[in-house]
Amino acid sequence: MLPPTPENGEAEHSYTLGGPAPYVGNEYADTYSAGFIWTPDGALDGLSVQADFWKFDVRDRVLPEPAISAVQPEIERFKKVVGDPNNYILNDSISSDSPVLDIPFDPNALTAQYGPIQKSD
Repeated sequence: MLPPTPENGEAEHSYTLGGPAPYVGNEYADTYSAGFIWTPDGALDGLSVQADFWKFDVRDRVLPEPAISAVQPEIERFKKVVGDPNNYILNDSISSDSPVLDIPFDPNALTAQYGPIQKSD
């Protein structure tokens, strides 16, 4: 069996809805902005000069959590139980419409019969 690392994982997609976390406070900022536009007449007609300045002083910034922060605890839990063949069941027996649920499966028997699993590219 391949080790549970991001490199050996499969690309999957998910849809996530975010919500406020009780331990996250408000983000605060002092913002400053100034600007001007100069459009002269006469010999310089058609010229337009613009300048803008802005500054944001942010405190207690709220940033999104990296995805691996959510996945890594699951990987660590998997690593703790992966070595016990009693923790495995056949995929086909997971579905609620399966005639028999949670059929035990020993991955060592699969390796003995077919050899070690190789990652395909």
